[in-house]
Amino acid sequence: MLTQNNFFCYLLFVCCLGCTSKIDQQPFDFDETSVEEAFTLSAPNYHDNKFYKKPQYFIDERNQEKYPTVQIKNSIWLAENIRYPLKGSIEVEIENQKDKEVLYFNHHIEKVCPKGWHVPTDEDWDSLEIFLGLEQNIVEETGWRGHHSIALKAAQYWPVKKERNKFSFNAIPTGFYLQNNGHLGRQHCTGYFAIDLEGNVWERWIMKNVSGVSKVAVNENNTTALPCRCVKNKEKTGV
Repeated sequence: MLTQNNFFCYLLFVCCLGCTSKIDQQPFDFDETSVEEAFTLSAPNYHDNKFYKKPQYFIDERNQEKYPTVQIKNSIWLAENIRYPLKGSIEVEIENQKDKEVLYFNHHIEKVCPKGWHVPTDEDWDSLEIFLGLEQNIVEETGWRGHHSIALKAAQYWPVKKERNKFSFNAIPTGFYLQNNGHLGRQHCTGYFAIDLEGNVWERWIMKNVSGVSKVAVNENNTTALPCRCVKNKEKTGV
């Protein structure tokens, strides 16, 4: 199993030193599209896909922040990272973005999502990744898996061309905050929390020049702050 300590040795070497190593699992067509054109390309235009749903909006009553939402297969996700400051959370600025991002430590994750929403479960992430093309027989593996991160990456922030941001997930390279080291990896990587049925915390990582998504087990002494997505609770139906 890939542990967080081992992963960060790798991440600090590649991500935080500028991603100068080309570690892509498959060749990329790098793009020279302008930011303005890339914004247009990242806009939802997949109406021919039976799973596509026009984005709706959700307002968090706790601080009146407004978020687009997107339905991917059978789940509704926030299409942006949640921005609800908690005690000890970290606010960071991202280039070319108006709103500050908020990075959370794993002890925040029970409080970060608004009522009616939850931090993605490991099953939520597994289902999403399989839908995006990850082979089901490797979904439980740790480390880098698949070639599906392109479908998650917001076009204006990542040097990818084909199939980018296909379902308007809008992953942006926020980097991460490491206690005693500060904000690292801006413009190169991002990570998200997940919780499994036993209450164990996991992370999913997306990186510049890497076509897969990494699954990492979080240890008890985690000192890493990441952005967080929220998934809408499904309505209970009677028998």
